[in-house]
Amino acid sequence: MSASDIDTIFALATAPGRGAIAIIRVSGPDCAAIAERLAGGFAFDRRMRLRALRDPATGETLDSALVVGFPEGASFTGEAMTELHLHGGRAVAAAVMRALAALGAQPAAPGAFSRRAFDNGRLDLLEAEGVAQLAAAETEAQRRLALWSLGGAASATVAAWRETLVEALVWFEADSDFGEEELGGGVAAPGYARVRELVALLDAARAKGDAAARIREGARVAIIGPPNVGKSSLINALVKRDIAITSPIAGTTRDALEARCEAFGFDLTLVDTAGLRVTDDPIEAVGVARAQAAAETADLRVFVSSPEATADLTTRRSSDLHVANKADLGCIGEDADFTVSAVTGEGLDALLDAIGARIVDAGAAQGAFSTARHLAALDGARAALARAAQAPPEIAAEECRLAAQALDSLIGRVDVEHILDGVFSTFCLGK
Repeated sequence: MSASDIDTIFALATAPGRGAIAIIRVSGPDCAAIAERLAGGFAFDRRMRLRALRDPATGETLDSALVVGFPEGASFTGEAMTELHLHGGRAVAAAVMRALAALGAQPAAPGAFSRRAFDNGRLDLLEAEGVAQLAAAETEAQRRLALWSLGGAASATVAAWRETLVEALVWFEADSDFGEEELGGGVAAPGYARVRELVALLDAARAKGDAAARIREGARVAIIGPPNVGKSSLINALVKRDIAITSPIAGTTRDALEARCEAFGFDLTLVDTAGLRVTDDPIEAVGVARAQAAAETADLRVFVSSPEATADLTTRRSSDLHVANKADLGCIGEDADFTVSAVTGEGLDALLDAIGARIVDAGAAQGAFSTARHLAALDGARAALARAAQAPPEIAAEECRLAAQALDSLIGRVDVEHILDGVFSTFCLGK
């Protein structure tokens, strides 16, 4: 595709709304010509300059802005690119974008800038996804996970796996080409050893992937137990705000209420549930059913008991975190994992730490494949290698090629257009 076939695109790169500044990105073959008409022209040398931006039709001043030009090959997209740093009023950004459209630039679709960076070899697909993940990061763990991908460590991991696959292929091909007569048999043995080694690495990556997905998407923790044990008070204390009505009357909570909080750098959704008991009240019965459903889908169940309420411990599971509440009333919680008080705050920090230890692998935040696309590629490569381990050398070689294709899809070497469209369509505007 020639440069004349590529549109010059623009988008607001900062969040819409009122702010100190608004940044508009412009990228494409007509970038310099548009800059000349809009700002009087400037060198594309990555230096900021103060310029008056003028309406191309009327000559009216639209804003006094800082402008910077990036030359082709030295910009984020790989194309000639301009950034316009405007005053932050919405009317200012809107007027400048109208001027850009009048000059022939096209509004960018979500992910268009990152897609051009990918197409021009500035980023591979894992690095591009890291851009989107970093823009969406709300917790410290999400930030670290995104930087692992954006910084190239994820791509380096895939490259190392692929190198191991190539080594295995060499041995399988040697066996097929020369065979037992010329090399004395057992030629493919090192190839099978490499396959087993890579299967173990993929299994470890896949295990971390589930934990990383919880980091990226957040984890759900269901607070369950009988009525009147202080579940609502406990969740209010943990999130430090009143999201649930508290009352000494049993059955006050009749629905599953959710509250998000950040703890130990991770994103948690705590679910307050109706007290688990048999009831003739049809509305409360619906709440109990919803509580049970929330508990089944949660990443962790926190089972709460207290000295004032008789807990049916038969509903507790060995995997539950058992918390004895109301330590301020003398609860000791001899068979509980933790004794806490929602009133005084006693034990709450230790409880949050324990929740984190149960549901989040902190190591996954340092680097793991976490999206459904990533995990599907790992599963495809692992399945091909499992077949290779049991196949004769000539078949094992073909299975290794299939595994390599699955790994190549991670970084975007496999040119499957609908996959790329699906990935970049999830990006925000201006990225």
